[in-house]
Amino acid sequence: MSVNDSQELLFRYLEGVATPDEETQLRERIRSNRILAEELHLHRDLDQWLEKADIFELRETMQDIHKRNRTQFVEADQTKPRFNKRISLVTRWAAAASIILAMVGISYFVVTSSRQSLNQLYAQYNDVPVFDSHTRGPQSYSNTDSEKNRLAALFNKKEFATAASELEAAAQTTGDTKFWLFAGVAYREIGQKDAALRCLSQVPDQSDFSIDARWAEAMTYLKSNDKASCVAVLEKMVRLGYEKNKPQVGQLLNSLK
Repeated sequence: MSVNDSQELLFRYLEGVATPDEETQLRERIRSNRILAEELHLHRDLDQWLEKADIFELRETMQDIHKRNRTQFVEADQTKPRFNKRISLVTRWAAAASIILAMVGISYFVVTSSRQSLNQLYAQYNDVPVFDSHTRGPQSYSNTDSEKNRLAALFNKKEFATAASELEAAAQTTGDTKFWLFAGVAYREIGQKDAALRCLSQVPDQSDFSIDARWAEAMTYLKSNDKASCVAVLEKMVRLGYEKNKPQVGQLLNSLK
């Protein structure tokens, strides 16, 4: 059986019109023709991947297929087979893979652009507050003024890695919402989202630092590209009337919608 006959037989099989005798011939041919067998498996694999793969998994899969196809083209070129009647399945599916990769690339670009937009908004709206050691929260801080000044100095010098844990410890000792707020901000600045949200959640609504705490929560979500959660916090701030004292709430909310 010639190469062209094998290719024609494979097409008939895939189109579901091959006779039992032709199917038998194809199975015998596949046993001795690795490239033909690869073409058949490639067709089946692609059908399965297209059904269940998510967009990023599909992108990686198509890249692997492209590498496999490139190897097969080199081997085929060495043996000089030529399929004259129809374009080979490898060529056909390589073209399909290229189209899919282009589509995935566009989607990836859209996702990447969205993340860049969120990062730009974070850079625009994020404001690290100044720790004023002379301003007390509703609870009194029992430690010495020198210790409070030391923690404020750590934070204001942006030594957030050290300040975060020490501020949290001070908050746990005193229950002071101001320390919870600044501990949360410090954790956010070093990229510890969960710890930041844990500390900020200790600042209740309608407390002296509630506006700053809810805004810090929104910034924490924005920094982690969690748009939905950021919007939810901002909408809550609007409902609580915080927008009157912090107009950036409405401005950022409009930018995200």
